[in-house]
Amino acid sequence: MARSTMTDLIALMRSWAQVGSTDYSLAGVTYWSDDQLQAVLDRHRTYVRREELAYIPERTGGTSYYYDYFSKYRHFELTDGGTAVFLVEDSNGDARATSTWTANYWDGYIRFTTDQVGTVLYLTGRSYDVHQAAAEVWRTKAANVSAYYSFSADGQRLDRSDWYRHCVAQAKYHEGQATPMMVNLVREDAPEWGERP
Repeated sequence: MARSTMTDLIALMRSWAQVGSTDYSLAGVTYWSDDQLQAVLDRHRTYVRREELAYIPERTGGTSYYYDYFSKYRHFELTDGGTAVFLVEDSNGDARATSTWTANYWDGYIRFTTDQVGTVLYLTGRSYDVHQAAAEVWRTKAANVSAYYSFSADGQRLDRSDWYRHCVAQAKYHEGQATPMMVNLVREDAPEWGERP
């Protein structure tokens, strides 16, 4: 059973990957259930741990008020009040009650009901690269239709193979929209900075 906190992300995946819950069956397994889409999303999850939130002050009458805080991540799993899936804390590790703020989980935006006086706040949560997950679904769909063929007879043509090209094109589009990944490379064959070979 898919987590209730994933309902919105799964709905977004259905839209971007153009999938229903019974698109096709393969080896007795029907695709795409909520559980299957959640599993794909979970493979493209980033655990955000105590990320320092940015804030933008509101200025009124020469005074700054701090209501709006922002994460650099997007597409967070919702909180259901009973689980610490999306947690806002201060520098002492004290959690801010969910009744004191509202969140736009899509954009990583948090608005507090009272002025936070510029307090440094931290976010812990699960962010998802929905574009990369959608690309994975499109590639899986492409694999499923890869055996499709074009057929012509009596002056008529049926290009079922176009569906494969469409799936691959959609996968490439979503891969292009996905969050960039950075990797640190270390050359083991080169001396450290300042060392002589």
